[in-house]
Amino acid sequence: MINADDTRDFLKSFTSFISNTIGYILTAIKRHWVVTITTFILIAGIGSYYLSTSTPYYKATMVCEFTAMSKKTYGEMLLQLDVLARSHSYTTLAKTLNIPEIDAKAIQSIEGNNITGTPLYDDFTGDQGPMYITAKGTSNKIFQDLEQAIPKYLAASPFRIKRNNMEREQQTQKIQYLNADLISLDSVILAYTTFIKHAEIAVDSVNLLTKVPQLFELKSEMEEKLQKAKWRIRELEQPVEVLYGFVAPDKPLTNNNGRAWVILLLTAMGCSVAAAAFYRLFSKL
Repeated sequence: MINADDTRDFLKSFTSFISNTIGYILTAIKRHWVVTITTFILIAGIGSYYLSTSTPYYKATMVCEFTAMSKKTYGEMLLQLDVLARSHSYTTLAKTLNIPEIDAKAIQSIEGNNITGTPLYDDFTGDQGPMYITAKGTSNKIFQDLEQAIPKYLAASPFRIKRNNMEREQQTQKIQYLNADLISLDSVILAYTTFIKHAEIAVDSVNLLTKVPQLFELKSEMEEKLQKAKWRIRELEQPVEVLYGFVAPDKPLTNNNGRAWVILLLTAMGCSVAAAAFYRLFSKL
């Protein structure tokens, strides 16, 4: 059990450690002020150049849902687009998305994430949650084209097309069988009800009467399967759908703002202090 003396000793040791650390750093800055100033100027200069020359950009996100394949597969497809945009492969990017090359040149990046912010290409789960696709570019005119082009690109996977064709054929055949079975079942129900209407009250007619609700229940189940099969075919026609599209901002964003300059200043100060402290440490070795 911790007593008052232990707590007092701990606080004394901790205070002494903080005091010695601050003293060490201040002494390092005083003795090696050239290293401190040089590091500060270097970091601040590089950061200032980056902020001053950074290009304003537009950024927007659209949300899509999917009915085929997995998030990881779509994430890898979006990663290919991102690589083309970042490597300035505008001709290939324009052909891949089937958009004008002038619009492709305005695209800086295309990223896909799940609802938790994890990149889609790292999502190994089978979750069918929405996909968040974020595009960044130098013009806000690119988003209208991308909203149409990206879902078409994701739906154009040769593997997906082949599998969807196979499943579409299977579902179509299933619909044909269900329609035929429903016609046969309707005939059976009609025959049962006709017989019961004209039959005399007997044990057999009573038994038949109890089976009619079962036949209607079976028909209801078959009709539900038929609707699901028809709905699945509609899903296969459009495996990637837009829940809501890009909302492009009117004014561009920029890295050259007050917050960025404050972060730069604090970073330069921290690096310069660390440089002086490490210089003093290694100069004694």
